[in-house]
Amino acid sequence: MDDLFTAEQVAALLQLSPKTIKDWLRAGKLPGYKMGRVWRVRQEDLEVFIQGARTRRGSEAQADPRHAR
Repeated sequence: MDDLFTAEQVAALLQLSPKTIKDWLRAGKLPGYKMGRVWRVRQEDLEVFIQGARTRRGSEAQADPRHAR
């Protein structure tokens, strides 16, 4: 079975508030599953989300003329 994290565990890992993580889950920005009243995020989905954020952040910095050398 996949490793599952709660919204609170994801928030601690990303150093964000649990409310932010739950907002992202509700909006579909972060993939997750609601089991009863508790959100769960698969470890694989979290890793893909983090990698995607790194990629977007890197491409934005390159496209931003303020970061040109």
